[in-house]
Amino acid sequence: MCSKLSVKRIAYVGLSLSLSACGGSYASGPGAQVPVVDLGAGDAALKAQAQALEASPPTALVFKVPKGQPLPLRANIEGQMMHLERPMEGQLVFDQDMWVWFAGPDVLMSEDGERWRQWSEVLSGSLSLGAGLSSEGGAHADVTLRNARR
Repeated sequence: MCSKLSVKRIAYVGLSLSLSACGGSYASGPGAQVPVVDLGAGDAALKAQAQALEASPPTALVFKVPKGQPLPLRANIEGQMMHLERPMEGQLVFDQDMWVWFAGPDVLMSEDGERWRQWSEVLSGSLSLGAGLSSEGGAHADVTLRNARR
């Protein structure tokens, strides 16, 4: 496996970090023993499936996320140099159907539910950090994560 990190200055105060990983090997699917949670199934079905999974927690789990389905997102920054006072919340929306397989520390993704790759082999992108100052809003920090399909 190879990875690449590049750093460059951007137009205003800040840095842009580009993260990418090489690869493209496909893993076999999770098999019938791994529960698949279809997030487009509706509230009643999701509640019933959540209760079943709470009663007998699986070691791995697949989420099927339909195109356009809002998925609650909680983002946080924790560390020794900086942190968020409280996590940010929003809605994550995939622009195509996507399957996400959580298996221990591994996260695999599939665009068709058949062929699986490490998430870093499916997505590439960049993280931009910056700051600004205005007379109306004072100082602010900017964090943008841009992504692209591999």
